[in-house]
Amino acid sequence: MTTTDTLALLIALEEQIVDPATRHSSRVLNSILSDELLEFTASGRAFDKASIVSILTAESGGATAEMTNHGYELRPLAEDVVLLTYRNVTSRAGAADAHSLRSSIWNRIGAQWQLVFHQGTPTVAE
Repeated sequence: MTTTDTLALLIALEEQIVDPATRHSSRVLNSILSDELLEFTASGRAFDKASIVSILTAESGGATAEMTNHGYELRPLAEDVVLLTYRNVTSRAGAADAHSLRSSIWNRIGAQWQLVFHQGTPTVAE
């Protein structure tokens, strides 16, 4: 798999996590998220896989914000381990857009890529 193919695949996986159609599916989340997942949120909290799956599957349709990711960059860290960085804009009705820098570490086990670490850091608009 080329770097371009890997980038395209990981972008698709990141987009599934923010897509309301798949964001609430425990089946999809359990396939994408590693059992060892650690997430540091933009609000400064830390979560594991079980917490993230529970939070996302419990979201109601009305509570879901619109999220847009852009500016993806891929950096190899080791064989079958990559760092994906990008920017996120989260929009909620009646609130100012929230901007963050995002970083994800992905690990390939066989043919399956799984998210093992994610961090969101608040920032200003570009």
